[in-house]
Amino acid sequence: MGAWQQIAPLPVAVATGAGLFHDGKVYVFGGANNSGLTSSTFIYTPETNTWASGAPVPAALFGYAFSVGTKIHFLGFSTTSGAVKHHYRYDPATNTWENRATPPTFRGQPLGFQDAAGRIYLAMGREGLGGSSGYSPSYIVERYTPGSNTWETLTPAPYSDEQYSITGVMGDDGKLYCGHQTFASRLYVYDPATGVWSLTPETASLPDWGSGAYNQPVSRLASGTILALPGNHGGERRKRVDGYTPGASAWALGVIPDYPGAVLDYPAVATDPSGFVYLIGGEDNYGGGSSSAQAYVYLENRTPNAPVLTTMVGGALISTASPNRAAHTFNDPDTGDSQSKFELRHRIVGTVTWTTVVVNSPNPFYDFPPGTFTPGNYERQVRTWDAGGLVGPWCASGFFTAANPPAGPSITYPINGQSVEQTETLVWSTAEQDAYQVRRVGNTAGAPNTAVIYYDTGEVVAPLPRSIPLTFETNNRPEHLQVRVKFAGLWSVWISVMVNVDYTEPMVPSFVIYPDPDTASLQIMLTNPAPTGGAPVTVYNDVYVTEGGVEERKATELPTNEGWRYWTPVSGRDYSTAIRVVAVAANGTTASTP
Repeated sequence: MGAWQQIAPLPVAVATGAGLFHDGKVYVFGGANNSGLTSSTFIYTPETNTWASGAPVPAALFGYAFSVGTKIHFLGFSTTSGAVKHHYRYDPATNTWENRATPPTFRGQPLGFQDAAGRIYLAMGREGLGGSSGYSPSYIVERYTPGSNTWETLTPAPYSDEQYSITGVMGDDGKLYCGHQTFASRLYVYDPATGVWSLTPETASLPDWGSGAYNQPVSRLASGTILALPGNHGGERRKRVDGYTPGASAWALGVIPDYPGAVLDYPAVATDPSGFVYLIGGEDNYGGGSSSAQAYVYLENRTPNAPVLTTMVGGALISTASPNRAAHTFNDPDTGDSQSKFELRHRIVGTVTWTTVVVNSPNPFYDFPPGTFTPGNYERQVRTWDAGGLVGPWCASGFFTAANPPAGPSITYPINGQSVEQTETLVWSTAEQDAYQVRRVGNTAGAPNTAVIYYDTGEVVAPLPRSIPLTFETNNRPEHLQVRVKFAGLWSVWISVMVNVDYTEPMVPSFVIYPDPDTASLQIMLTNPAPTGGAPVTVYNDVYVTEGGVEERKATELPTNEGWRYWTPVSGRDYSTAIRVVAVAANGTTASTP
């Protein structure tokens, strides 16, 4: 169920205005303000919650407004007992009015409505122009065809009634439903296909409605329910909104929340086909009184639109041996609404039977476990439920292909459990390979811990290499070496071996810096201690210099226990420089100064 929301009031208080929803905006034409009849045109933009003024109606009138293509037709009368003898067409694009053919019969306060073809009907009302004692009930039904700008007289109605500036609505059955001033418990029904009139069934016992409906306004929801809007019924104001379902020929009480505003007579009603109902202005006293500028909109909870598939779509290739995430985007016309659950279904293309999964989650995805799919071409669809429990349609099929992945490679060096030096070469074998990926990961109780990644090549597109050098920067810890290969668009599973990083480093070197201002250089004297405890002999040193936060190797393969001069770029300037010396042993192991 949706909710009522107060919106910006009219710029000027108006009652009996002709309301209309047209091309995304709400229009209120004419009516009466506290100074008398008005020719005003007010235009409401829902996105900005603002009103603007349009070109005034050519005359100050009550009346009826109808949307025909890109233009608006307005049929008006000038007094409560006067005749409908004005017909204008308004063009929102140019903000201009023009005259159109007037009805054959001049009468006041007829019932107005419009059929699916855009034709306009005036029915019943009052004939005569002389006030309350000078009119007679009318049974006339006339129809206007916009394309030819002509009127025709149809079979008379079996009833006579009247209405002020409020038009009827069309049901999903193609029939026209209109309120009036006689019955609180029924609506008039007109079938434009047959010309037959009828009344809806009576509502259930409604003691609070009274015996009469004073200018009963009507609207409809996107679901097709016809609404009897708040109004004055037998002198008693009613906030409840009841609904009539044409297909079931049945009434239901309180189909939407009670109206929160002041219940007024003669409001302008505008119906947005997507499910919004606008109730604007009116009089605040039964049978007369001052006009009001209040405005409300009922925001119906509309069903979600079809979701948009974002993965496993567009011919995507997936692996039968891997988990696969099927994702979508929740798509709802109501801002702020959210998904409460969804269903997804899939099948092999060309087959009849779907496999359906129900997911009670707001998350817009589902992870298919490995082994869900066998090789083949598939289609999948999703439908969603909103927070209010309304379900939307299935989306269009998205297509994907499932295939078996290539066999995992075989790691030939190092072997599982082997101790490795600081620098080693990982070697593997595989029959087919378009790309590979190698990584070093942590160890937890003898198993790979992929949450801890020490090194990762990422995808390396290379069909020929079957080896890669690795450097283990941290000594004395277990690691898992992992490799997988990609072929024909699919990755194999990860293949792992566990190794123990265990190597003996050379002795840590040391150095002393001697600045030489005369030559604008730094003399660095290197010292490599003699090996002890089985440490390998250092064969050379590398020197790294950090300036401006960037470390760069400045010298390599320097002899042990000798000096090296670093020439600074410019003399006479102070430098902030960090020096690091790395001793390299014959076995490739290294030791670094802090």
